[in-house]
Amino acid sequence: MKKITIALIVLILLFLWLFFWKQYFSQPIISQNITPDPLTTYTDTGYGFSIQYPKDLLTGMEFNTFYHLPNAWMSESAPGSQWTPLFRIVWVYIENTGSYPRYFDAEIRIGASSDANDVANCYKNPYDNRPPTSTTINGIPFTVFIIQDAAAMQYLEWLSYRTVHNNTCFVMEHLKTGSNYRDDHSPLDISDTVLDAYFTGMDSIVQTFKFIN
Repeated sequence: MKKITIALIVLILLFLWLFFWKQYFSQPIISQNITPDPLTTYTDTGYGFSIQYPKDLLTGMEFNTFYHLPNAWMSESAPGSQWTPLFRIVWVYIENTGSYPRYFDAEIRIGASSDANDVANCYKNPYDNRPPTSTTINGIPFTVFIIQDAAAMQYLEWLSYRTVHNNTCFVMEHLKTGSNYRDDHSPLDISDTVLDAYFTGMDSIVQTFKFIN
């Protein structure tokens, strides 16, 4: 009987050790540009633009869906819009099971539309009480909308760069989305300061956008 009791205690201790190890010390899944890799250039000859980014970043033409972010290429796009998603560059993606944040994604999405209605509404303000700003990138004038959304302990924040070129509305979305749910402190927590730095770090990619015709 004594041996059985000791065995049960050992099993319970082992279970607790494994549980807390996974909860607090399991390594997060992080995909990011940790070092300044050589740049590569993506060129879309059909729509006539190019953009540069570190060559080891995840890219593609399919956009992931998150809680506040549909796979539509443009934020706050109206129903019936004829937008075409063109290119996606993921700066960093983080996924955790027992530390903060549970997930975090920072990326750039580019899309365009030549539909007359979409072009006419290219500079339409999604939020009338939040006026846009303007900037110029490689000679291209952009109107920039700052858009935020949050609910259910998840959030979305993005800068929506919009311009019309050759009768086509182009939108470049510089965004971050993630979970702000917090449990007990873990030594593997990533601070909001670091997450914000990931977001602002993407501006170096945004500044390489240019038209080639």
